[in-house]
Amino acid sequence: MALDSSQILTGEKLAPVLEAGAKIVQEAIQRQVSTKAKRATGQLEASISYEIHADTGRAPMGWQQNPIRGKGGTRKRSSFVDRRGRSRKVTTVADYGRILEYSERRQLRHMEQGFIDAEEAATSKMEAMCDALLDKAVEAQMSKAGL
Repeated sequence: MALDSSQILTGEKLAPVLEAGAKIVQEAIQRQVSTKAKRATGQLEASISYEIHADTGRAPMGWQQNPIRGKGGTRKRSSFVDRRGRSRKVTTVADYGRILEYSERRQLRHMEQGFIDAEEAATSKMEAMCDALLDKAVEAQMSKAGL
């Protein structure tokens, strides 16, 4: 009787593993934003999120499309001029996240640096959780076989 690890680490059993790793990376990215932002309002930091796709084994990170709030909670609209001199509208927090991530003048690079900072911790946590799932499956197979 063989134990197939690809059947054990799928679907709903893989979701908590992905979530634990994504949570560690998310916190590292939010730390990058809070420590390096010149005018930290907390909106960009709070909008950084992840989605769990257990069927594909991925947890993509990104920015939520929350509207930018000004003083008094009113919706704020602004614009900036990109590298090519075009005027761009900024209406959501995600727009600011993309500007900071990809602009050469406004470099924050929080997604990449946060991932680099948390990669080892997230990997070790996820490996430990996967090992625990595999050990549990082995014990279940052993008891089922009567060993």
